[in-house]
Parts: sequence; structure tokens; C-alpha cells
Amino acid sequence: GHTPARRLLGRLRTRRERWTELDTLLADELERAVSPARRAAICFRRGELAERRLERCDDAIAHYGSALSHAADFRPALRALGRVFASQGRHEELIQTLEQQLAVATDREERLSLLLRVAQTWESQLGDPMAALTAYERLLAIEPGHLVALRALHRLYAAGGRCADLVE
Repeated sequence: GHTPARRLLGRLRTRRERWTELDTLLADELERAVSPARRAAICFRRGELAERRLERCDDAIAHYGSALSHAADFRPALRALGRVFASQGRHEELIQTLEQQLAVATDREERLSLLLRVAQTWESQLGDPMAALTAYERLLAIEPGHLVALRALHRLYAAGGRCADLVE
């Protein structure tokens, strides 16, 4: 279990910025954790520790991935993975993570925001106008009057010589 003494030890290590020792404590706690939700939360905490305190992005990615292996819809880990992939310029992995977020997103505005990021990443970072078009069209299926997506479609169709498609 999670005894008060272990909790106190964790707080002390945090206060004294003994991050490696805190990571070891979390690893021990992970071995004792039974529920998938608890295991996901511990892995996420280890990921945050690796990303923000130990500056070990590869470890952070591994921990966030482990959190998702315990709870595939654990949104904090999905958002964190997206943040790390974006900061490292790992755009293909960013898009995969955004698509995973889309799969669990229930809020309309969140879905629109995620699709816009997917489309803009395909267009701007990866230079794939066809994939960008598909993402913008998915966005327009949810919000037909979305101005940013409409302008992007116009720009991409015009650049690709597909002006006739704009009429449809």
C-alpha cells in the first residue's frame, strides 16, 4: 500500500529536490500498485519528473507510454506526450498522439482544436498537403463554417490546381 511514511518520504524528497531518489521511490510504489489507474498515475508522475526535473525526454516518453499501457485513455499522459513530441520536432509521433487524443475526446471544441493541430502539423511541419486537406475536411465535417479550415482548404486547393473542388 501507500503508507503515510512513504508519502512523507516522497514529500521530503520533493522539497529537497532529490529527484533521482523520488523516482526510485515512485518505481517502488509502481511495483506495489495494483489498479491500472493507479499504475498509470504513477507512471505519469515519473514521466513528469523525467521531463521537468531530470531533463531526460526519452525516459519521459517511456514513462508516459507506460502510463498509456495501463490506461489507454489517460489524457494527462497523452497531452504530455504531445508536448514532448512537439518540443522535440517529432511531428509524426505528435500527430499519432493527437489522433489518440481525438479518439478519447468528447468535447466538440477540444476535437476542433486537435484536428486543427493535426492539419497544421501536416501542412506546416511535414509538408504533406494531402494529409492536411484530409484533416481540414474532417474538421469541417464537425464545424462546416470553420474559417481557418475554409481558408486553408482554399489555399491548398489553389496551390494544387484543384479550384473546381472548392465549388463542391
